[in-house]
Amino acid sequence: MMLIGYHRPSYRHKDNIPLEALANILGQGRSSRLYELLVKNKKVAVNVMSFNGFPGEKYSNLMAFYVIPASGHTSAECLELIDEEIEKVKKELVTQEELTKFKRGTVRRLLNEMKSNEDMAAMLTYAEVVLGGFDAAFDQIDQIRAVTPEEVKNVANKYLIKKQRTVGEIVPEK
Repeated sequence: MMLIGYHRPSYRHKDNIPLEALANILGQGRSSRLYELLVKNKKVAVNVMSFNGFPGEKYSNLMAFYVIPASGHTSAECLELIDEEIEKVKKELVTQEELTKFKRGTVRRLLNEMKSNEDMAAMLTYAEVVLGGFDAAFDQIDQIRAVTPEEVKNVANKYLIKKQRTVGEIVPEK
């Protein structure tokens, strides 16, 4: 298993929502770019995923990727393909379709968190503690809907830099 982490600012930073979009498009779900490339097409991995805000969200943290190589393949092969896909997103704009999928899913998830009193209380508490104020919970929806392909490209170029990353690998004993 390999874990790759890129340093990023806290969730209160203006780049947070574009970073969320970037993580979603690159590696969240079976239709993400990395899953399609590494698992479905090249078959060099059994799983790959990206997530934003590791290990927590309040302070500066990591945008991280993990990959589990398929039998007969190496972490180095997987890392090379991940790096290639990151370079693509740094040079080319993400598609409107990819961005719309992120926006719809994320807004839907936030609205679902407002359905019960208990979920609403949890969301407001999270917004107060992590985002800096309870009203930020509602501001997120407008921020998500406003994200552009250019912003996603800009945060990729700003944060997904090799000298700002840490790579860890777990290798089983033979």
